[in-house]
Amino acid sequence: MIDHKVCFFTDFKYRAAKNDRSMMPIVWAQVDQVGHAERIKKHHARATHFELVPEIEQADLCVLPDNWPRYVANKKVTLAKEFADIAAARGKLTLVWSGGDPEWIIPIENAILVQEGLHKSVNRRVAFAFERPGFVDDYVEKYQNGAWQPLPKTARPTVGFCGQAAGNVHSRVMFFLRNALTSLRYSLGVSAILPNFIGYPANLRAKTLNLLQCYPEIDANFIIRDRYKAGAASGIALSNEQSRLEFVENILNNIYTVCVRGGGNFSKRFYETLACGRIPVFVDTDCVLPYEEFINWDEHIVRVKKEDLSLIGDIVSQHHARMSASSLEEMQCSNSKLWLDQLSPSGYYSNFYRYIPLIALFKKGEPHVS
Repeated sequence: MIDHKVCFFTDFKYRAAKNDRSMMPIVWAQVDQVGHAERIKKHHARATHFELVPEIEQADLCVLPDNWPRYVANKKVTLAKEFADIAAARGKLTLVWSGGDPEWIIPIENAILVQEGLHKSVNRRVAFAFERPGFVDDYVEKYQNGAWQPLPKTARPTVGFCGQAAGNVHSRVMFFLRNALTSLRYSLGVSAILPNFIGYPANLRAKTLNLLQCYPEIDANFIIRDRYKAGAASGIALSNEQSRLEFVENILNNIYTVCVRGGGNFSKRFYETLACGRIPVFVDTDCVLPYEEFINWDEHIVRVKKEDLSLIGDIVSQHHARMSASSLEEMQCSNSKLWLDQLSPSGYYSNFYRYIPLIALFKKGEPHVS
């Protein structure tokens, strides 16, 4: 028996596509044509902590049945607005599930936007915008057979990074051309996709790593690639299995890991570091973090605002110095538990009900305070 379930309503007349992959994950978990046991195994908390109700009056909220990019791609935005208008007429907000690297500006005022890579300072017309985690595997279970241990405190902070922090001329040119076009279309009101505000992401990573490598009081353990996944996706260099193993071992073998945004305004490495029970050195590029209404994130990370990037060595070194050996191990344990309980796929979906009181306050006219 699940104590906390989110009851939602949807209407499949307002689908943007017909294939299951385009369906909003919570909706798909309710209508997937498999047996009960298989549904639980496949969808976990998406199946157990949500309930699709037949009448809109019974719902905590309404849910757009397909993912937002599908409505845009199939030119069905008007259809989505019609569904949201029906919800608004019944006093309900509409959950809009978006995804991919770019942040989308949703033209629905009674929307609850859920997406990775939100920008904190962007003005939106929606009722709520909630960041969701980048979902990752349980690397401790997968690579360590569940045998996890915190690392003991070292004299100097050990900071890891394994990944792309350089790029060839072709990738840089293609990025700047695509981003220039996105910026132009956004400024003209033709596109609702936000452009990348920081430039070529690998440049920011390279700058961050260089600052740490040059800082004398930090042991930097970096494996720097010039291709995504060491070129494994294209069959170049390391195999995917080799590159992944090096990546995971680099996180597990260092107390801290550098986490800088990629193409979207979020870092999947951030969640992989937490899943491994280590501490993200998080370069904050105007980011929103998941469940920040409920989580005191600064108890779990070393946050470095982008405008303070030149001080990153001092910030990491000072954090390490003021942590006792026991408190540093406790922080690692807390991060492992945080990921499992609230940021893993099962943890995230099983906690979504905590938003319902905020939504209820909003409908009563109370302000939403993040």
